[in-house]
Amino acid sequence: MKTACAVAVCLAFVAAGCASQDAHPRDAASLSSVSPSSASASVLAPNGYPPPTHVGVLATPSHDPVADIDLAVPSASDVPRISFTQAYAVCAQGSPGCTPSKGPAITLALVTSPNAGQANSDGSIAPLMNRSLIYVLTWDDVWCPLGGPAGASLNPTPQSGCTAVNYVDANTGQSVYAYDGGSR
Repeated sequence: MKTACAVAVCLAFVAAGCASQDAHPRDAASLSSVSPSSASASVLAPNGYPPPTHVGVLATPSHDPVADIDLAVPSASDVPRISFTQAYAVCAQGSPGCTPSKGPAITLALVTSPNAGQANSDGSIAPLMNRSLIYVLTWDDVWCPLGGPAGASLNPTPQSGCTAVNYVDANTGQSVYAYDGGSR
């Protein structure tokens, strides 16, 4: 198994192992244009978790500055093997980055982690995710973990602006990368 190098980010490998069946992400003409309420209603939340706040396919490339991860728009030929519901079910397995305090936004994207992965002999990094088809589960404005992000107070009081993210492989159902406590 490859080793992963990451700074201030929690790495997790968790098998999803669930059989929930909901609409395939590519069954809709464009999920990025589906309103959050109608798309979220079709995604079942794991026991103890609220329904997602939004579900869709990434419509515009973006960058996650906390994890230094790039997100690209999937093409029509990028078809996941698991559903949004199965990706969310990874949280029921105790995956890091998941929080039952509110529903996540779940986005299907092509993800690249240029600075986290296996270290090559020449000092470069073979990315853990390299244009990998990934469900990005994001919880914004959640409680920071004890200690929170760098410079946060060490008391258990909620800190504003904390984010938790779990990157779930859309083909294997494994959580391949997660973090919490960062601010976006």
